[in-house]
Parts: sequence; structure tokens; C-alpha cells
Amino acid sequence: MCYNIKSLRWSQMVRARNRERFKNLSDEKIEQALDKVRVSDYYHVSGFTHPNLLIYPGPDSDPRVATWGLVPETFDKEDPTLFWKQYNTLNATIEKMYWSPAYRDYSTRNHCLIYVNGFYEHHTVGKAKYPFFISMKDTEQFALAGIWAERILPSTNTPVLSFSIVTTAANPVMSKIHNVHPVSDGPRQPVILNEEMADMWLIDGFNQTTAKPFREPFHHELLNYQTVGKLSGTGVMPNSPMASEKLEYKELNEFLKDIGG
Repeated sequence: MCYNIKSLRWSQMVRARNRERFKNLSDEKIEQALDKVRVSDYYHVSGFTHPNLLIYPGPDSDPRVATWGLVPETFDKEDPTLFWKQYNTLNATIEKMYWSPAYRDYSTRNHCLIYVNGFYEHHTVGKAKYPFFISMKDTEQFALAGIWAERILPSTNTPVLSFSIVTTAANPVMSKIHNVHPVSDGPRQPVILNEEMADMWLIDGFNQTTAKPFREPFHHELLNYQTVGKLSGTGVMPNSPMASEKLEYKELNEFLKDIGG
């Protein structure tokens, strides 16, 4: 699953900053623009809080603000929490989304990118849960595959976007870390994209067959896996800049050797 991420807003702008029209903007100007669109630095954020992030909904699109947790365009209530109370749309499984009632209308045409610095997953030993932070070895930020929907708010007639992060089967290391999961789904991880695959993901017209290359889990040797401190609970500061800092657990020494950590 992918319910917890680190995504700094400067990293969310990485694709836009490479565009010609953004190159002349100063860092200060970009920061001022980000202040206006209600996007925060997320050192750790749970999808269940439904944060706003920047997504890229097309090959040549500028980033747009979207809320994590896809709400279909047919939902006609003003308050999206009424939808989220009934349905968890934080993640869309790539094997099922093309026929799932929640996602099938968006899976072939509404692909997007979400840029993150990493994501968190828990490893369970008995009753204890140990959080891991997973990041890329050779770059500070990277793209996750997503799908998005746009609906019109009834009261103001304004469009709002929402999205789901697409997941696939876990690689060998993630399978060992994500060891407690629904039996029907097995261990999961987000669909991680290099820049070439990111461009391909944004092309319309995908179906269950043509999307097969994206079902391959990102190679485990290209990722860093490290244990970190508790992400929630008593004494934990929300969205702490220290959330992704390494914290060692002696009781996991053998497990870390097993996964090459």
C-alpha cells in the first residue's frame, strides 16, 4: 500500500521547473506561487488526512492542485468527506483498476504524476510495528503513477481535482517489509516511474494490456530502505522534518541484514 509519503513542495515542482517558461522565475517567485495554492511541505503525511498536492495531469500540463483520495465526477455532494467515509480511494491497484467501478472511467485516460521524496511502510513483528522510509538512491525526488478525476462543486460551479496513487505488486525487499497485508492483495508498493516511463504514463489510451510494463515493481536495488521513528502516537510531532531520519532498532538487525539494509 502507499498511505504515507514525504513530498516537499519544491520537489512537487520539479517537472514544472524544467519547463522553459519557468526557468526565468526566481526561487522566491515560485515559493510565492506555492503559498497561494495551499500546498505544504509534507515531511510525513497520511493519505487519510486527504492532503492537497501538486499533480501533473497531462504530458504538457502545468501542475495543478489535487486532493489525495479520488472523488468521481458523478459525486454530487459538496463535502467530499461524505464519499471518503464510504470508500477508500487513496490507492488504485493497477491489476484491477481497469474494471473497478471506482476507477474504470479514469484508468484509460486520466493518468497523472505525483512527485515525492519517498514513502513510508511498516514492518510488523508480533504486536510491534517498525516504520521504514523508502527513497530513491540516485535522486532526491521521483514520480509516482496516479489517476485523477475532476468534479464541479455545486455551490460555486468551480472544478476541483482529486487523485489516487497507483500500486503494484511489491519487489522482493518490499515484500519482506510489507509483511502484513490483505491476503487478497498481497504485499504492495506504489508504481514508481523513471522520467522516460513518466512521460509514457501520461499518454492517453492505456488499457489493461498496454499497461503491463508499469506492473513490474521498481527494482529493489535502486531504492534505499531505512528504519525511522514512530510516525504517529503519543509524543510524535505531526509532519516533523525529522520523520524520515534514520533510527536503528537492535531487534531488527538480523532482518536488516536479510534485506541488505
